[in-house]
Amino acid sequence: MPLALALALRLVPASAQDVSHVAPAAKRSVGDVVLLGNASGHTADADLKAALVDTDPRVRAVAARTIAVVPHGELYRDLVGALAREQDGVAAAELTRAVLYLGSGGDMPLVLIVAKRLGPAVAPVVAEWTGRVQPAQLLPLLPELTTLAGTRAGRLSGIVAMAAVTHADQQDALVRAWMAQAPRGQWIVVLRSLYRGGDEMKRAAPLFKDALQSSRQTVREETLWYLIALLATRRDVPKEVLEAGLPREERDQTEWETFGRNLIARRLKKAPPADGSELIKNATGRDRFYAFGLRDLPQLTAAERAATPESSRPPWEVFADWHGTPSARTMPAIAPGVIAETLSSAGCTLDAPRTVAALVAFTPDGRPRTITRDPRAQPPSCLDAFTALSRLAVADADYVVGEAGQTVVLPLTQAFVACSSDADADRSSASAVRVGEIIAPRKIHDVPPIYPAEAQSKGIQGVIVIDATISRTGCVSDARVTRSIPYLDIPALTAVSQWMFEPTRIGDQPVPTIMTVTVNFQLR
Repeated sequence: MPLALALALRLVPASAQDVSHVAPAAKRSVGDVVLLGNASGHTADADLKAALVDTDPRVRAVAARTIAVVPHGELYRDLVGALAREQDGVAAAELTRAVLYLGSGGDMPLVLIVAKRLGPAVAPVVAEWTGRVQPAQLLPLLPELTTLAGTRAGRLSGIVAMAAVTHADQQDALVRAWMAQAPRGQWIVVLRSLYRGGDEMKRAAPLFKDALQSSRQTVREETLWYLIALLATRRDVPKEVLEAGLPREERDQTEWETFGRNLIARRLKKAPPADGSELIKNATGRDRFYAFGLRDLPQLTAAERAATPESSRPPWEVFADWHGTPSARTMPAIAPGVIAETLSSAGCTLDAPRTVAALVAFTPDGRPRTITRDPRAQPPSCLDAFTALSRLAVADADYVVGEAGQTVVLPLTQAFVACSSDADADRSSASAVRVGEIIAPRKIHDVPPIYPAEAQSKGIQGVIVIDATISRTGCVSDARVTRSIPYLDIPALTAVSQWMFEPTRIGDQPVPTIMTVTVNFQLR
C-alpha cells in the first residue's frame, strides 16, 4: 500500500515565554519525554527544562533533541548550561546538536571546548552541522575534528560527501581537505559517493590525478582501486586520469598499489601482466574488498581470475548502480530503549506485527520540517508514539536534504524493538565493518516480505537493495533502502529488520557489520 499523505504535521517555532517561575516537573521516563514532543504550545516547557538535569543521560539526550526540533527556543540558555556541564557522550552529542540548531553556531567556542573533552561523541555532530550550514567553516575545522573523532573519524566521510553535494561550489575544496585527512579506508567512501565515471570523472580529472600522486599511500591505493572498480563495471574513466595511475616508484608503496598500477598499465597497453594471483588468493580485510571487484576486469589473467573470491553480488556492483541518497530507512534510535519505552509510555503494545511509516521532509540543517503519515488501521496509541519519534528523526549525517524527503519506517515487531533496546546494537554504520572486508555473516532467522496486493495488481515487481547494519548480537539495528521501488520499500524494510544473523567476530570480539542485502518481489 502506498504511503498516504493523509496527515501533515508542520513543525513551527513556538513563541517566546518566560518559564523561569515554573516549578520543576516530576521525574519522567525516557518515553514520557519523547511524547512531550506532541504537546502543544508551551505546556511541556517545565518538564523539558527539568529533563535536562535528569540523572538518566538518555532522558537528557531526548530532551535536548525535543527542545531543538519542535522547537523550544526559549530554553536555549538552559541547553547551553546543560552542555557546559555534560559528561555523558550520548547526551553531549544531542545537547551539541541542539545548541547548534537553535543558536546557529553562535556558541561555537563552547561547542569546540566540549568537543575537545568528549571528542568521539561530539566531533561528528559539529562536522555535520557545519557541513550542512557553514561548509567554509568546516574546511579549517576538519583536521581538528578528524583527530577529535578518534575511532569514529569514519563518520566524517559521509559528512564530507554530503556537504560536497549540498554545496557544489565548495565540492573541490571539501574533497581535497578530506584527501589530506581521511583515515585508511575512508577516502574511497567519498570517491564512490561523488564520482561515477563519465562527465563526473572528466570534471574531477585534476583531483584524481593529484590523488594518484599523493604523498599519502592510502590515498593513492584507494584511488587506484576505485578506478579499477569503475573499469570492471564498464564505467568511463578519462585517459589522462588512467595515465596518472601508471607504474611509479614510491617509498611506501604496497604490493596492492603496485598490482593496481600494473592493471592500469595493462589497460593502456603500457606493460605486460605481472602475475597477482597469489596476492589475490591471500587477500584479507580491505584487500579482499578490492579483490571482490576484479572478476569482470578484462585485463585479468586466467590465473588471477581463478583466484578472485566468489561473490553472487560484489559490493562494487551496488556502488556502481546506486547514485543518490537512501529513499527509506528504519526509525533511528537516539539511545538504547528509546523506541521501546516510548511505545510503552504511549500504551502501544506489540500484540500483532504491523508497520507505521511517514514521509519526513527536512530543513536545510537536517531538522524535520514536515511529517506526513498514514493514520489508517493503526491504534491511536501507536500513532502517538510514532508521531513523537518521527519528530525526533533528524536527517542522517550523510543524507543530502532534498524536497522529496525520506520515508521513515517503524516496524512494530518484537525483533526490531528488541534490537533498538540492545545496548550492544551499535547503530552507527561508520563503526561497522563492511562485508567484503570480512566473510558475510550467516542468516539464522529469515522473515519473508509481504508482497502488497496493490503492487501485484499494478504489476510492480523487482529487487530492493538495502544496506543493513547488523549488530554485535546479530540483529538488524539499522536498514536503509539504496535502490528503491515504490510500493515495495516498506515491506522490504519490515522483513529485513526482523532477520537474525550469527554475530560477526574478528578474533574473539563481536563487531557490527554492514551488509548489502536484496529483497526480490516477483510476480508469479
